[in-house]
Amino acid sequence: MYDTPPLTGRSFEVFSVTNPFRIKCHAFIYNKWTVRVIIVLIWISTLNMLLIPRNPNIRTALNQEPTVQDAALILDYVLTSIFLCEILLKLIAIGVWRGKSTFFRKPANVLDFVVVVASLIGNIVNVLGIGALRAFRALRPLRAIPLLTGVQGILDSLSQSLPMLASNLSFFFFFFILFSVMGIEFYGNSLKRRCAVNMAPYEEAIPTTWCKHNATDDDSAFGHVCGAGFTCLENFANPNHGLTHFDHIGGAFLVVFQVTTGAAWSTHMWPLMDSEEEYTTGVWYMMLVVAMSF
Repeated sequence: MYDTPPLTGRSFEVFSVTNPFRIKCHAFIYNKWTVRVIIVLIWISTLNMLLIPRNPNIRTALNQEPTVQDAALILDYVLTSIFLCEILLKLIAIGVWRGKSTFFRKPANVLDFVVVVASLIGNIVNVLGIGALRAFRALRPLRAIPLLTGVQGILDSLSQSLPMLASNLSFFFFFFILFSVMGIEFYGNSLKRRCAVNMAPYEEAIPTTWCKHNATDDDSAFGHVCGAGFTCLENFANPNHGLTHFDHIGGAFLVVFQVTTGAAWSTHMWPLMDSEEEYTTGVWYMMLVVAMSF
């Protein structure tokens, strides 16, 4: 599964091509049985993650018997040490950077290095008790990706399709920005406009009712009209803790992104239909859903 790179240059500027130690490291680390053992250990490490508790901590009290989770955590430390030795032997065997076949010239080796270093950091923070950095453990299964049959061909196909994907993303972001700007023009401050009791201190009506006009407005045929004893004011906070609105480009991006995901976008469409022209808003949302979701 691994291509055996040739010995070239000087590894770490110390070990020449004819250095006996480097030759033995190269022969050992790229031996077919060594590669097979490493593959098995990678899968064991991946499965072992399922047994490691969320807040790992080896029991130290003498009156507490070790558990399966304790054994899994110790095994994780051992496997991480083995993988670290593997990386070091590869660096000695094929060199670090100088030369076409050196360690960091191959993307699979870079992935291995990142995952092993992340695992090492994860083990260190387990000992130090820094819980926020334990997420590095989630990177460990990535080591198995280059070892799967056919993955290299898939990765090559993805790399070749990147220019076309970039064009598609540009087309997508064009509509993303277009609808965001349209939303600002059509619905800026609209979600701040709600019915309130028509006397000081003008408290918001219960239940919350969005509006566009008062009952005395001449053009009250469009949008919701507040009833008798209520007035339509534009001085309330936007819904969802002030996050849902078209008042500026940031809020518009967030609303359009929500529509793109298809997650509960109707919860802000209905208020906008009350606070603006109902049919125009319905058509605009239909265009937005079709353009951004499909």
